[in-house]
Amino acid sequence: MKFLSIYKILTYILFPFAALFALNAINSLFVALTNPALLVVTFTVACMPIYVYTSSKFLFSGILKAKPCSAKLKDWIKVNAVVSVVFAAFIFLGGLGALLMLQNPEAFTQALQQMPAEQKNIMGAMNPQQMEQFLKIGAAILLPLSFIIIIHVILTFRFLKIYHHVFDKA
Repeated sequence: MKFLSIYKILTYILFPFAALFALNAINSLFVALTNPALLVVTFTVACMPIYVYTSSKFLFSGILKAKPCSAKLKDWIKVNAVVSVVFAAFIFLGGLGALLMLQNPEAFTQALQQMPAEQKNIMGAMNPQQMEQFLKIGAAILLPLSFIIIIHVILTFRFLKIYHHVFDKA
């Protein structure tokens, strides 16, 4: 099955990003405990690694090894897949915003001038050329990643229907 090979490749592509987002979610959790409004963002970021883990468990155990999987795994996949699509939409909008910022040099300069002091401290001694390069790299990573997540989720739901019998045995 052609889609199964694509699904496996996309899963391997998502592994390093899932690891990075898992570390980010763990670090964000400590900050979010002091500011409860950030818990929603932390939860959204954490769902992507959970989704990648659960969907890969379904792929490698349920589909490739034909082992039975629990119904809980199916529920975890579905819930985290939906939140991962929301997360993918957010990172798509972030990448699109970076591209739009780069297309309008006046808006880019104005945004740099209006940046709060806290953000300027975080960005360190980056000059506008370095910021522009940072936005280009960010857009080059975020836009394809958002599409990969969405395609992976679509394929996951397709395979959940095709391989529904894997969950019946558990």
